[in-house]
Amino acid sequence: MAYQFSRKGCFKCGNLGHIAENCTSEQRLCYNCRQPGHESSACPQPRTVAAKQCYSCGGVGHIQAECPSLRVQGSNQKCYNCGRFGHIARVCPGGGAAGFATRAPPPGRALNTATLPPVKCYRCGGPNHMAR
Repeated sequence: MAYQFSRKGCFKCGNLGHIAENCTSEQRLCYNCRQPGHESSACPQPRTVAAKQCYSCGGVGHIQAECPSLRVQGSNQKCYNCGRFGHIARVCPGGGAAGFATRAPPPGRALNTATLPPVKCYRCGGPNHMAR
C-alpha cells in the first residue's frame, strides 16, 4: 500500500506531497527548469533553485541545504569538538584537526595500539605506511 503523502519529493515531477506512483504529471519533469523532455543533467538552462521545493519546510525557491528554517534550528546543535552549542565541529572556532573532533576519548575507551599488528603497505609491502 502506497502512502499518499511523502516528505520526500516525487521522482517524476519533483514536487512534495506524493510519490511517483501517484503522480498526475504526464511526463517526467526536469528538476532544474520544471519542463518536460529532458533530465536535469542535460538541462539547457543555468542551474537554479528558483523552481525547486525544499524537502524540509516545503517552501519553493531554496533547497534543504540552504533552508532558513534549519539555520534557526541549527543554533541548538552541539559541537563534537568543543562540546558547546551553536555550531558543529566542522566550523568550530576552537579549531581542531581539519575540522574533526579532537577531544580525548573517555577513560577506558582509547585505542590500545600495543595489541595491533604493525601497519604494512599493501602496494609496496613496506612498514609504517599505507598506500593511498
